Parts: sequence; C-alpha cells; structure tokens
Amino acid sequence: MKSTLLNILILCYLALSNTVVAQKKSLYDLNKKYSVEALKADLTTYKKQLEKVHTGLYVYHNKAEFDAYFQQLENSITAPMTDVEFHRLTFPLNKLIANGHTRPIPSVGYMDGVLQEWKIFPFKVYVDKGNLYVLKNLSDEETIEDGSIIHSINGENAMDIYQFFVDQIWRDGYNKTAPETDAYEIFHEFYAYLIGLPEKFELNIESPSGENSIVAITPRTLKDMLVTNKIRYPSTPKHWEVDPKVKALELAIEGNIATMNIRSWSVEDYKNKGQKFKKFFKKSFETIAAAKIDHLILDFRNNGGGDPVPTIELFAHLHPEPFTFYKSVKSNMRKIEDNELYGIGWFYRTVHKIGFKKKGDQYEPNWLVRLFGVKGFKPSKPNKTIYDGKVYVLTNASSFSATGEMTSILKSHNRAVFIGEEPGGNPNTNTSGLQALMTLPNTGNRIVMPFWQWEMNTTFGNTGYGVKPDYPIRPSIQDMIDGRDVVMDFTLSLIQKKKGAAVGQLISQKK
Repeated sequence: MKSTLLNILILCYLALSNTVVAQKKSLYDLNKKYSVEALKADLTTYKKQLEKVHTGLYVYHNKAEFDAYFQQLENSITAPMTDVEFHRLTFPLNKLIANGHTRPIPSVGYMDGVLQEWKIFPFKVYVDKGNLYVLKNLSDEETIEDGSIIHSINGENAMDIYQFFVDQIWRDGYNKTAPETDAYEIFHEFYAYLIGLPEKFELNIESPSGENSIVAITPRTLKDMLVTNKIRYPSTPKHWEVDPKVKALELAIEGNIATMNIRSWSVEDYKNKGQKFKKFFKKSFETIAAAKIDHLILDFRNNGGGDPVPTIELFAHLHPEPFTFYKSVKSNMRKIEDNELYGIGWFYRTVHKIGFKKKGDQYEPNWLVRLFGVKGFKPSKPNKTIYDGKVYVLTNASSFSATGEMTSILKSHNRAVFIGEEPGGNPNTNTSGLQALMTLPNTGNRIVMPFWQWEMNTTFGNTGYGVKPDYPIRPSIQDMIDGRDVVMDFTLSLIQKKKGAAVGQLISQKK
C-alpha cells in the first residue's frame, strides 16, 4: 500500500501472523448477538461509506451489481448474529469491490482472541499441484512430516476449504495469485475468522511416503506455535524488517550480473534501516556502470508497496528519456465526513481539505499535496547515470501496490523480462493513498478504507490482472521445504543461456 503524508497507521491483517503481543484475558463476549435492526444499520453504514469514500468502487462492477448484492445481504439478515457471523456474511464483498487495499477485518475482541489467547489450526500450509500440504508442523503431534498432504479437515475436503477462502479474499480486479497466496499463508487465521474455533481438528493425512492416517489434532495458540517454530525450524530467517543485518535495499554483484533486492518502496522503511533511497540508487548505478554490468536482476518479490517517489527514482536510472508515471489521482471528497467512524486526527483532516481542489465531480491533489511527496504527474527527467543493459524483474503474488505500478512503467517501456508469478498489484489502477480504519458502530467490525484512486500512465489496457510473467515460475512444495530459490536459479540459468547465445553469434560473425 502507498505511504504518503496523509497515511493513517492501520492494523495490518496479514502482518500480525508473525507477531503476538503480551497475553491478557479478554472481556470480549464470543456469544453476544446483535439485533436484526443493529445489523442492518451497520450494513447500511458499510454501503454508504463505500459509495462516499471509495473513489474506485465501480472500476470492475457497476452500481446496479452493488445495489443488488447489498439488497441480497439485507434480505438474509432475519435473526440476530454475533459480530463474527456478520463479518462472515459481508466478507465476500471483497470480490465485488475488487481492490486489494480495501480489507474487512473482524472486531477488536474477536481478532485479539485469535491472535493472543484462543487455540487455532496449528500448521503452516502450502498449495501445490492441487493439494494442501503441511509446510511446517507446529502442532503437538510431532510425527506428522512436512510435505504431507492434508486431504480433509473435520470431514471437509481440505482444498474445498482453501478454495472457500480464496473466493472471498481481497484482490485487485480479477487477480487470482494474491488471494490464492493469502489463503494458504494465513490459512490458520482464516479458518478461525471464516469457519470457527473447533476443539479438535480431525485430519485425513497422507505422508510423503504415501501412507494414509486419521489424526486428531489439538488446536494451539499462536504464541505456542511461534515458540515451536523456533525450536523445530531454527534456520527460519527473521523477517527483514526485524533483522538488523538485512537492509530494505541491497545490491550484489557477481561477474557481470548485478542483483538489486528491493524489499519495500516505503521511505519510512528505508529510514528505519538507516538508508536513503536516492543515495542508494545513485551509488548502485555508478557501481554497476564501473563494473560494466550486462545483466541487472531486480527482485521485487514480497514487496508490498510504499511510496511512489522511490519507484520513479529507480526508473529514472533505467530510461534515458523523460517519462510520466501517473495519468491521474483523484478522490470523491475534499472534506472527510463521518469522522466518528474513522477517528482521523485534526491535522490529517485539515491537510486533506486544503490539499485537494475541485475537478469535475471529484477532487485532485493541488500543489500542497504534491509538494509533500505525491509525484509523477509531470514528466520526470532521467538521472545522470543510466543503465541500458538487460533487466530481469522477479515478482510473486505478494508484489503489490506500488510494485504493481513499477511493473507497469517497466512493461510500458519494454524495459524488462518478467519472471516468477503474476504480481498481486494491478499495473493500471488501484485505490489506496489515504487509508483509514472504519469501525462499524454496532458490531465493531472494521474495514480498511482507501480514499484515492490512482491511474497509471500505461500503454496497455486494464484487464484486471497483474503483469503476466514472460517466464512463469513457482516453487513446488519440495522447493519450499528445502529452501530452494527456483525463481532466482531459473533467472541465472536464463542469463547464462543468453550469454552463451551472444558468444555463439560473435563466433559465427567472425567466421
């Protein structure tokens, strides 16, 4: 997601699977039900705010479709529900909204329970070749091997459960790689949020050697699973954000191949790592030029986005002519209304109000917002040091938001070969920028709500998908278990073939 001057700190649904805060008993009532009137009032608020705030709401589905679906939801509310039941009822709206920055999350009480004190599904899983595999066994049953296939969970086909999650998870447009990845990466949480909290998990398991068994598994807290992960998988690397040895921006050179790992586009992330992106890019491309590098690998895998300015700065080292990054950014509103739902501070509301100007039926940033970091609407000049060699871009499903935009500018100028998976981020448009956490007044369910729609200056139309890789490569379950980087291995092999072909061509020319 983009970070700008106006970004509001939000609770990130996915990142919390790696962190557990101090344990404390919750006063949350799991069985509390809300009246039909209260539920319908929250549904009305949800719809009204989407229509008012969400600038890109009708990019993929029109108003009539939204009206019909909300009416269907309202008609289905015939009896009191708990807040998590209401969350499950409205969660499929993700597919209709079709914007990966818009994310409904459960109430504070339910989510805290799942992440802090309740017992949940104790495995990390992976999907490969139509099967749900055990990637990490974090349960009390130590005999279950990594690489085992989970055929069923409590009598339900495991892949049907997985697909149930995939069909409902947020995504940009019609993209499938992002929801498919999210569905297995936090399968244990989605099970608790969208299905429930069973006392036992009865699994039909097939071991890597082909032996089938029925095993009863006791759920575990996330805290206990994290402890087990450290014991059973001691070589698991820390996430780069918490590992002091790993930078957000890194350059490595071997022979005439340079690899630039860009883990984030967030200026705040760079600051936390003691880095300045302009200085990094300048020095890196000077080093690349001095080393006479012929092949540059840009690794954008797992880069979830950040600020537009670093993406523009990087491309200015790759393209010798002026370029314009965005066609437009716009908002439905200038003044942020209904702030009792959002709790946005006075400063941010004021900056938003004075930083936008009227354009037609909507608003666009004026000089003030652009001054504080919203760039890319006017032609950007190329940097002094330009790299004109071969560029290879590595992406996966978690390459999102500003990374989707970066793939857009690279594709539009035919500047790279793409390898890996289709990015989760759309290369044409997304709604992000200012994002705030809206809390529904009755159930307390929450929605991460983005306010601004961005449109890229692309040479190709919006299909609802990310930039498709020229060479689709995805790790198998055994690659994941063994820690093999098959995407990088393939890229290096491809470069060697190109180098061999170039040498062969030179020899034939001399003959």
